[in-house]
Amino acid sequence: MSMQNDPKEILRRRMLEASMLPPDDPLRSELEAELAAEGDWARGEWLELLEENERIRLELLNVRVPEKLAGGLMQISAGSGTGFAARTFASPVLRIAATVLLMIGFGGGALFFMRDNARTDRQIELIAELALESYVHDHDVSVITLDPGYLERNLEGTVPFQVKMPVVQSDLSLIGGRSSSLGAYPAVYTRWSHQAGQQSRCAIIQFRSKDFGLPESAAKEVVQSSNVNCPSTLDKDCNVVVWSEGGNGYALVADSACAMHCLGSR
Repeated sequence: MSMQNDPKEILRRRMLEASMLPPDDPLRSELEAELAAEGDWARGEWLELLEENERIRLELLNVRVPEKLAGGLMQISAGSGTGFAARTFASPVLRIAATVLLMIGFGGGALFFMRDNARTDRQIELIAELALESYVHDHDVSVITLDPGYLERNLEGTVPFQVKMPVVQSDLSLIGGRSSSLGAYPAVYTRWSHQAGQQSRCAIIQFRSKDFGLPESAAKEVVQSSNVNCPSTLDKDCNVVVWSEGGNGYALVADSACAMHCLGSR
C-alpha cells in the first residue's frame, strides 16, 4: 500500500485541512468525532497540530504577506484549471494554509526573519514607552555641563557600561545628565536643548542594546507617542527615535519637529 493511500496518511491530510476550520465548523466536529474512535495516536497528533497552528497564528499576527506573493498565488489559482491547485485556491481557508506552508517551505528562513523583525518592533515600542515616561517625569540631572566628554567622565562607573554620548546634530546642545534606569535596566539620562527654529528641550537615554534584544547596530526608527501606551504624553507632541551603534542603544525623546530633524542624520 502506497503512502498516498495509507488510511493514516489520508486521515492526517484531513486533520491538516480540518485544523484550519473554525472550532464550530460541522466538518471539523465530524472529524473530531472520528478521531475519538481512532485511538491515542490520532488524538495526540490532532492536539499537536492544533498547538502548532495556534503558535503559527500568533507569530503571523504581526506579519504582512508581501503583495507580490499574494498576487502570485492568485495567478496560480487563475491558471491552474480544475486540478488540485484550483481546488486548493478556491477555498479561503486553504489559501491561508497554502500561504503559510509556502512561507515555511522556504526553509523556515522567511518566517524566522519576520518573527525576529516583529520581536524587534515590539522591543522598540517598549523602549519608546519607557523613554517617554522618563522624559515626562524625570527632569533632574546630577551633572550640569555643556561638554559631553566631561559628562562621560563624571558618570563613568555609575552604570555597568561605558558612558558614550552619540554623535548628534550641531544644533543639539547638552544640558546635563545622570545615571538612571530604563525599565529594569541601567541607563544614562541626558537633557539637551534643540536650537533649530523655536528652542525646545529633548532627552537622550543611553542603554545597552542587548538588554532589550536589539542588534548591536540598528538604524534610527521613529515611534510616535500616540502609538504606544504612555498616557502622560497624550496631550504632548512627542516622538521617540530609537537606534543602536556599537552595542549602545539610544532613545531620543523630543517634539515631532526635533525628532524628524534627528532622523535626517541617519
